[in-house]
Amino acid sequence: MENYTNQDEQKMERGSRLASEAVLPLAALVVLFLIILLLLNYLNILSLSKMFPAQLGWLPHKPFELKGNITYSNVLPVSCPVEKDICNTKKQLDDGQFKAVGFNLKEDARVLAAFDGKLEDTPIIPYRSASQPYLYLRDQAGNEIIYSFYGTVSVPIGSDVKKGDEIGKIGEGTFPVDPMLAGLNFFVTSKNGENYKQVVIE
Repeated sequence: MENYTNQDEQKMERGSRLASEAVLPLAALVVLFLIILLLLNYLNILSLSKMFPAQLGWLPHKPFELKGNITYSNVLPVSCPVEKDICNTKKQLDDGQFKAVGFNLKEDARVLAAFDGKLEDTPIIPYRSASQPYLYLRDQAGNEIIYSFYGTVSVPIGSDVKKGDEIGKIGEGTFPVDPMLAGLNFFVTSKNGENYKQVVIE
């Protein structure tokens, strides 16, 4: 009886050893597969963070690379990023360093593309919730406008949009108390390196 018991124990030990030996290569394959997916996402080859922005938008990926000669000036003229009938409610913001155009809009107000370009979300601003989008609209000429607002994004990150297309909607919330941003829930700005450019709405 003891012999049978010992044989059974040996078989169980052998089986568990074989199972553990089989699990290790499988785990290594899974890890390798995940690393490849992350690399493809980072290089924007298979951009999961753009395909599923709500679930995987946090994954790191390279920013959109502009092609051609990039030229900068201190002023960026753009189309109004909101409906024309409320565009005159804009507030010009300028403290000598930070330059922007701000709005205090009603919920569900449409946020519009200020020119033709690609919508991006990198570099990502840390500690911002999903209800506080921080987006970059970039075109092939090197122009970039930054959108910061309380609300939701209406199109997938990485989309090519046309001037006047809806890219977001205003939701609940206003910016923290600040001499310039108090009471506002949306602003657009532009930067040349570390320096802000003046956004002028045509």
